[in-house]
Amino acid sequence: MHVEDGQQLVGKDVRDKDGDRLGLVSAIHVDVDSEEVLLLQVTADADLEAVVPATTARFDAAGGAIVLPYTATKVHHGPVLRSGATMSIGEAAAVFDYYDAGAVDLRGTSLTERITGLGDVSATHRSVRPLPPIVVTRPSLGPADGAVAAVGDDQ
Repeated sequence: MHVEDGQQLVGKDVRDKDGDRLGLVSAIHVDVDSEEVLLLQVTADADLEAVVPATTARFDAAGGAIVLPYTATKVHHGPVLRSGATMSIGEAAAVFDYYDAGAVDLRGTSLTERITGLGDVSATHRSVRPLPPIVVTRPSLGPADGAVAAVGDDQ
């Protein structure tokens, strides 16, 4: 899912693949260089929030909701993050791995690297949280498909 302004996703309904409501987008996580939306935080309860890949989601304009290609059970058993927390590159990689939504290229990267205190979009919007620059490769569709897709390309 590609969006011009990721902030517009905050507050949107999130639904599972069957159309059941999972909650609202409470925060987005963006690549610090491109500002591409990579991950969505979805309100699960007062303190913990589910983290899901934005790259596999689609926007249903008719219903005004973000639709994930996962069941509610998968999301509820998936990675969570405390409200207001920033993610490390290793944590982001774990989310992509859990949802089989691609792999983060971790070569030469510290798994604990975080971006905090930047004077960019994150400073003006508390719900936009930057991630270190990462490269996400899509799962292979077959032997002939070994290309690396740009982060945020529609699938």
